[in-house]
This record gives sequence, structure tokens and C-alpha cells, in this order.
Amino acid sequence: MIWLTALLLPYFTVFAVTCLLLVKKDRNKNRNIGGDIRLSLIIPVRNEASSLPQLLADLSRQSLDKHKYEIIIVDDASEDASPEIIKNYRDNIPDLKIINGPGQGKKKALEAGLKAAEGNYIITTDADCRVQSTWLEEMRYAIEKDEPDMLIGAVNIINTGRLFNRFVQLEFLALQGVTEAFARIGRPVMCNGANLCFRAPDINKYPDIVKDKLPSGDDIFLMEMYKKEGKKIRWTDREGTIVETKGADSLRDFFRQRARWSSKSIYYTDPVLTAIALLVFLSSSVIVATIISAIFYSYLWPAVALMYVLKTIPDICILSYMCRKRKRQYLPGLIVPAQLLYPFYIVSAGTAGLIRGLSSLPKGK
Repeated sequence: MIWLTALLLPYFTVFAVTCLLLVKKDRNKNRNIGGDIRLSLIIPVRNEASSLPQLLADLSRQSLDKHKYEIIIVDDASEDASPEIIKNYRDNIPDLKIINGPGQGKKKALEAGLKAAEGNYIITTDADCRVQSTWLEEMRYAIEKDEPDMLIGAVNIINTGRLFNRFVQLEFLALQGVTEAFARIGRPVMCNGANLCFRAPDINKYPDIVKDKLPSGDDIFLMEMYKKEGKKIRWTDREGTIVETKGADSLRDFFRQRARWSSKSIYYTDPVLTAIALLVFLSSSVIVATIISAIFYSYLWPAVALMYVLKTIPDICILSYMCRKRKRQYLPGLIVPAQLLYPFYIVSAGTAGLIRGLSSLPKGK
């Protein structure tokens, strides 16, 4: 029984260290260098008529000098009222470019936006996001401080007040905690295209960098390439830079989204990211397997309890810190119930994603 519990020690160690990295104060004192920085915000859009008015209204109120940024919306063959909604905001967003995408998915739409961009820094977000009026100004300030090649911004799930939505928020905060902890020490393992800023890559290499034959993962694959090339990658969650995005509305949508995310894990090249993903999946698998075994062999229930203790201690530390920092004080009460369900969700979503990812491999690979 003791050796079974010991299988969770690597998980406990890695995420206890992650917690320590989070609570450690950032002593990085960068100088404000100013500089001639112009931002190109690229937003790929396809059938987002229900969300676009809110985002466009947010963008029309940006506090940053209009000459210091441009907004490029790539309409990727929308079949709803999205094109008309975008055109109606031309007067409210003076430097708004509207271009037509090839209708071949988000990655091709982003590529089209990159070709039209004139700024020396690219920012991406999604059509279903909400941003504060100081977003672009604060992101530019964060760039001025250190001139990174990539700036990873914080993202929250929009609070709808529903119980399921709060579980989604909590799970996403765990991902954000890991993202922040490793990005702050210059070894990022995750990022989110809903709030990402970077120097424009070589447009001729971009399709290969983001593996444009895959339906998602442009943000992670781009980050991996920048990291591999030794480029400077930084993190920001300054007040005003945090982007809010919609969470999955149902368990079915949530499961499909996470399975889609995990399906690209077989294409990861970063050993740290791969190791963390594997550690989480294997640790959850051990817990689930032990629970199933305990149904038939009752003497294993103490081992199950100890495993949950080893897993929950660092998770509570990370989630409590993130809830407090992101002003989500209504979430900590859900941490323990979520912990009970988490291993089953990881194993099911991870397995589904692995099957999906393997099925996408070219024949002979």
C-alpha cells in the first residue's frame, strides 16, 4: 500500500514547487526603455455574431493612442451576421482593417492577418473575449519594460454565476497557475492565444511552426519555437491586461474542448511541457486504477485517501493563491469537490485526446 502512495510523490513535488514559484515575489526590475512600438491586433472571426458586439465595443474604448496600434479582423468565411457587425464599427474604430480569410480555419486566418500586419508586435485574441479599456495600453507598457520576443498575458473565464461555470473557472485557474509559475522564471510551458503578444515570426515559416494541418495549438507551437530558439519570453498579469473569455456551456462542450487540447500533446517538442502533461495523466490514472481496485479489495481505501492527500495539498495551495489573486473568492469552496472528480476527468479527456491525436497522424508515422 505504501508503494502505491509513493507513486504520487513526483506529482506532489512538482506542484509543490510550482506553488512556491507562484507565491515568490517577482523581483525583476526592468527598465522602462520606451521605443517605437506599434501593435497589430489580429482577431480571427467565424460565425461570432453573438459575441462580436461586446468585443468591438471594448476595442472602441481603448485608451492607447490610436497611432500606436491597428486592429485587423479576419473574417474566415462567416455565414452569419458577423461581417455586417464588423462593418458597423468602422466609424468607432478608425484604424480597423477587415480582410477575408480563406475559410480554412483559425491558423490560416491568423496567417492572413500576419501578412496584412504593419506593427512590429502582434497581439492575438478571440472574438468571444472581453478586454478592458486599458488592455492595449498596459500590454504595450509591459513590452516597453523589457522588449520580450513574446509576452504571455493572463486569461480568466467569464463568470456566469452557474455552478458548472464555476467548476470550469477553477480548472482553468489551475492551468493559469502553472502557466504563470513557469513563465515567470523564463521557462514557459503553456500560453493562451486569447491574450498573446509576440514579435512577428517569419511568415514563410509560420505554417510549419504552428503545424497548420492541425485544427488547434497555434499558440503552444509558436511558444515552443520561440523557446527553442532562445527568444525572450515574459509573463504579465498587470491590472488592465487580463482578458476574459467564455467557458464551455455544458459538460459535453467542456469535455470536447479539453480532449481537443490534449490531442495535440503528441506533437509537443518541449520536454518540460511533455513531462508535466505525462505526470498529470499518469498520476490521475494511478488514482483511478486504485479506486477501481479498492472496490474489490477494501484494504486499498487508505491508499486512495493518502493519494488524494498528496495530490490535493499542492493543488489547494495553487488554486487558493490564484483565486485570491484573480479576485475569485467565490471559488475556493469548490476545490475539494473538484479534486474528487478531477482524476476521472483527466483520464477520460486525456485518453480521448490521445486517440484523437494518434488518428490525426499521417499514415506510416
